[in-house]
Amino acid sequence: MIEPETKMEFDGSLLLNCRLKTKKTVIDVCYELRHRHQIHKTPQTIYNYEKGNTVPDANLLPILAQVLGCSPEDFYSEVA
Repeated sequence: MIEPETKMEFDGSLLLNCRLKTKKTVIDVCYELRHRHQIHKTPQTIYNYEKGNTVPDANLLPILAQVLGCSPEDFYSEVA
């Protein structure tokens, strides 16, 4: 029997969990993105990612993971 593939999708709450583990504020994340990576994101944009209202671009996820000290795979959860 062939098992179906596991589908993964971005989960904003996992991004929030990573941020809270590092004890960084949304302002801290925006500051690091802007001054270390020249990526201009507003605090509202980061909140929208965490709420799941919007999904960050695929090329931004590794940078967010680096800023938060986690792996990009940590932002994904399995979908049934």
